[in-house]
Amino acid sequence: YAWGCTVAPPAGAVPPKIRIYSPNSTVLSSNNVSLSFKATTSKDASMLLDVWYQIAWEKNNTVEYHKFTCFFHRYVNWMPDGNHTITVFANGAGSFVTENTFYIYDIDGSSSVNFTVDSIQPTISFMSIQNKTFDTANVALNFSLNKPVSKVFYSLDNHENVAANENAPLALHNLSNGEHNVTIYSQDEYGIISAPSTVYFNVKVFPTTLVVAVSAALATVVVVTGLLVYFKKYGRKPEG
Repeated sequence: YAWGCTVAPPAGAVPPKIRIYSPNSTVLSSNNVSLSFKATTSKDASMLLDVWYQIAWEKNNTVEYHKFTCFFHRYVNWMPDGNHTITVFANGAGSFVTENTFYIYDIDGSSSVNFTVDSIQPTISFMSIQNKTFDTANVALNFSLNKPVSKVFYSLDNHENVAANENAPLALHNLSNGEHNVTIYSQDEYGIISAPSTVYFNVKVFPTTLVVAVSAALATVVVVTGLLVYFKKYGRKPEG
């Protein structure tokens, strides 16, 4: 055969095959990410020339390239929290003969994986005193979060979850006298839900109707006593 020049791959040529084994989860809880993949030849790319990968950091948009062949595994350390994409590239060589002329070509393949690193689990801390007794039926429980979250919800006395405002104290209204508990959760922007945090407290509201009744009774006693003193002083008898 006569030797021809290097040409473009023919239409429909199959590039090298790339299989990414890890990362294989949508959300990872560690900043040290296991990266492993394998590149193999295809019917149209009978030889691997180069294999490399590209990491596009979300925050600073830097790129890293590494060249090697076939199977690869390593840990990518200190990957920042956020959304990430790793793309693996493979460059192969192929050939064909036409009209007694031998041609060679380069052909590239790629495969990507998308994932999220979320290494800090949201946690909630109550700033209210545990087992505190409130003298009001309307209670505001202060809490703090260790990171920004997308949702906060709570359960009062083990009832259904209710949405809360993550930037404001937890406002509870019309509480009955007695023991209560509140369990609060949060969900961050990547869908990770915090461990539940529970606080116990008591409500003891002094009855207002009793206060009014006692106040009225005292007022009556004062008026009657004042009248008796008046009539005794001026020698008059009460009418009626």
